[in-house]
Amino acid sequence: MPSDVLRQFDEVLRILLEVRDIIGGRVHDPVVPAWCASRGWTDLVLSLSREQVTDCETTGPAAWFAACRDAPESLRSVARRVQQAVAMPDLGSRALHRQLIMTSVRERKRIQIRALVESLRPLAMRSVRVVDVGCGAGHLTRIVAEQWGRDAVGLERNHDLVAQAAELARLAQVEFHVCDVFEDDIDLHAGDLVVGLHACGEVADVALAAAVRARASAAFVSCCQQKVRGASRPAISRHGRDAGLVLSREVLGLSNLSSRAMGVEVPLQDTMAARRVRLALRVLLRARGVALNPGDEMRGINRRRARKGFEAIAADAMRLRGLPSPTAAEIRDSEATAREQFDVIRRLSLPRNMLARLVECAIVLDRAALLDEHGYDVVVATVFDQEVSPRNLAVVGQPRT
Repeated sequence: MPSDVLRQFDEVLRILLEVRDIIGGRVHDPVVPAWCASRGWTDLVLSLSREQVTDCETTGPAAWFAACRDAPESLRSVARRVQQAVAMPDLGSRALHRQLIMTSVRERKRIQIRALVESLRPLAMRSVRVVDVGCGAGHLTRIVAEQWGRDAVGLERNHDLVAQAAELARLAQVEFHVCDVFEDDIDLHAGDLVVGLHACGEVADVALAAAVRARASAAFVSCCQQKVRGASRPAISRHGRDAGLVLSREVLGLSNLSSRAMGVEVPLQDTMAARRVRLALRVLLRARGVALNPGDEMRGINRRRARKGFEAIAADAMRLRGLPSPTAAEIRDSEATAREQFDVIRRLSLPRNMLARLVECAIVLDRAALLDEHGYDVVVATVFDQEVSPRNLAVVGQPRT
């Protein structure tokens, strides 16, 4: 009989198959996509007021469309199914009563580490050693060594971060090593607990496969799924491969979306303003005759620069391409066009945005299925609130005895 994880994975895969044209049809321009027109959703999404759009984005498109009485039944049905398919239990401990002294770490990160420490404590007590993959400056590595009373090893490919971690850990019983999981063997053993708190994209896949080979326990929290070496991410589980689960990098990027008034770095309104600035830049470059693929407008420019306003990045973009600086008229016309187009793009994007968590769950459940297929007891659950971090899904597995 299939496990609970595989049953949930199957439902996620069924929905993905039905909406594959939507997840593959990102809205880059103010043109009604075929997937929206063919399903009869166009009139509804284009008629939404600005207040409704904002409410939809902050509530979560799946929840909002499921409750929208004016929405076509086909849209409400997909929204309800997505809601059910992505519902996850809590890992078991969000109580953050234990105070950890970590003055060098932002409060958001401190809460994540405290939640992980409490949630994984029972599994850690059955382990001999903890291996932290992608440890950064080693905050989690040091804390788990102290709180769990276990030897801990932090692995990080950035030499400077390893040196920083070692300096901070002078009084802790931990080790730090330079390790690129794509190039170096991860030295794991049965009895280890391999952890990754926001180990990005393919790093988590590679580390999880190494844990399986060593029969080590594992606990990974998802992050930045689009960070893969190829153009797409094939399934790592047999179950996922049999279903044909292959997600392009652009689709993987969809999983980064979250529905909150306040984002990880800035409020939603600032995020939307920055996206409108990027659209204005694309309009300007196209008017100058520059051929662009989606996203190329920001080539060589840090995405956070878009928050500084259009004039700043417009000058940067022209300089990087060896083009004359934009005139005041070009700036004005590009911004006006972007304002008009962005409102349409924003509305047409909502049904696709509703599938963001579904894509994330497909990846996490694929990892869980790999563990299940290799004889692990496995759980997929949230480990802290989305307000702490929208990337809060953990896959936790222990080899069956």
